[in-house]
Amino acid sequence: MTHLRAPGGRLDCRTSPGPGPTLLTVPDDEDACDAETVAACLAESAARLIRQKVPGLLVVTGGDTALALLGVLDATLVTVRGEFEAGVVHACIRVQERTVPLITKAGGFGGPELFTDLLSWTGFTAGPSK
Repeated sequence: MTHLRAPGGRLDCRTSPGPGPTLLTVPDDEDACDAETVAACLAESAARLIRQKVPGLLVVTGGDTALALLGVLDATLVTVRGEFEAGVVHACIRVQERTVPLITKAGGFGGPELFTDLLSWTGFTAGPSK
């Protein structure tokens, strides 16, 4: 798994997604902007990576970030498939003529093992972070 850090939601434009799962996070940053700006910047950064390599699964945390990303990607269809657990929704979206599975997690939901459980449920495996 490739772990990319995007301070303030901004990712270096030369960054490319890794060969397997890519985790894009915003580190705690004392210089961070307001949450709406961070969500918009993170959505732009994620969209740039997705345009380079459409993922087999997209997991997004935070409702503001999910809405911003769907808008930036110009997702044409969202089909809700069900709920993994409270606050964690499984859906599909259309991106670049492909149907991409999407998992969204609302803020404040999920226990400490949530992402490990999600990886198991989806069949992805986590390797060392870069």
